[in-house]
Amino acid sequence: RIVDADISADGRYVVTTEKGAILRFYDRESAGEKDIELKEEIRSVDISPDSDHAAVSGDTEMLLVSFKKDEVKSNKCMRDSGVRPVFSSDGKKLAAACGGTITIFSVPDFLVSGEIKIEGRTALFLKFLPDSTLLAGFDKGILSHIDTLDNSIMNFSGRFDATNKVAVSSDGVFAATVAAHNNVRIWNVREHKLF
Repeated sequence: RIVDADISADGRYVVTTEKGAILRFYDRESAGEKDIELKEEIRSVDISPDSDHAAVSGDTEMLLVSFKKDEVKSNKCMRDSGVRPVFSSDGKKLAAACGGTITIFSVPDFLVSGEIKIEGRTALFLKFLPDSTLLAGFDKGILSHIDTLDNSIMNFSGRFDATNKVAVSSDGVFAATVAAHNNVRIWNVREHKLF
């Protein structure tokens, strides 16, 4: 059973995570397929915008897979929180969350370049904006805009219902959050409030 899947922006790579610990890579250009078997359950996968890497989240570690170098790097300090790791629009940063801690990694070296700790909150979703700032949705209906350079945090006025889905306009001005009971909210990112 497939748990998660992603396709690269150029359409060349498709990555699936299957129940258990199977990570399957399809390369449409070479018509090749490769399986990587891990020692733990895989939760999610995200492919970088430049189609060079995939971030894979498991129970006790996160992996960075390089398609060009055919290598896998591991970071065991990140355990899965159900929050999908996300790449910045230039593919040079990767954000992951565990509880109230958001960790920013540099790509391709997969080293921690920053940590943002938010006491008393649990992250539900992360989404990079085109300017490499980060939208983070937290429990208790809090939506935050985080500058990943100086770690400053601006909370939006208004609440959103618990969700793990967010979409952002291509210019980064608007964001939409979707709740389980068909509630969609549109946010003005610049003004940090409901539209």
